[in-house]
This record gives sequence, C-alpha cells and structure tokens, in this order.
Amino acid sequence: MDQMTSQHDGAELLKQVHEKMRVYDNMNGDIGMVDRVYLGAESELAAERGQDPATAGTPDVPSDNLIQYFARVFEPDELPKEIQERLVQKGFVRMNASGILAADRYVTPEQIDHVDEKHVFLNVARKDLIKS
Repeated sequence: MDQMTSQHDGAELLKQVHEKMRVYDNMNGDIGMVDRVYLGAESELAAERGQDPATAGTPDVPSDNLIQYFARVFEPDELPKEIQERLVQKGFVRMNASGILAADRYVTPEQIDHVDEKHVFLNVARKDLIKS
C-alpha cells in the first residue's frame, strides 16, 4: 500500500477519503465505493479548545435553512433524525455497496482503520455499518 496512514484520529482519516475510493471491510472484502464524504460540523466548545473538526462548519447556509440543508445531505436516504444528527456531528462516508441486493451504507470515522491513496479499510464488517 502506498503512503498508508494508520492514524485513529477520525477527522484526519476523513480528510484523506474521496469519492470513488474502494472500501474494504475488516476481512479485506471489497464492499463498495465511496459516494460522498462529510467531514463533520464544528462545535463551539471544540473550537474554543482548538479541537475543530476537519470542516470549518456548515457552508454559507442561513440558520433557518439548516434543516433543509441537512435533509439534502442525506437524500435519498430516510435515516432517523438521531442518526442524522450523530453523522453530521462526527462526519461520515456514504458508501455505494457492491452487490445486487446490497444496501448502501454510512461509515463513521471510528469505523475506519486506515486509508491509502485508493482504498478505505474498515475495522468492522459491512453488517456493522448504518444502512441507508
């Protein structure tokens, strides 16, 4: 693997993930491809402590449109609001799953073991990921 990163800092790992990367489970099975990456929302407390997530915050979206903005982030998936909020806070990778009947999945930063130039390697099985 070229220039492999094996850091367990979720924000740093998410920064290295990009669309079209192949995703492998904890048994090195090819389970899909990265569809999109969201780096996470900024919390005021983290900013005060200098622990900002990778994203600087929500892109110039008026506060009254935040609900509509985040609804678009998860389109066409119908995830429970609690899961959406957790994913928005921590960041996520949305993966198009391989296989005819396979459901697309969401990967949280703590489920990523390491990333190289073309691949994302997880520390969990596909069944442990959030279904879209």
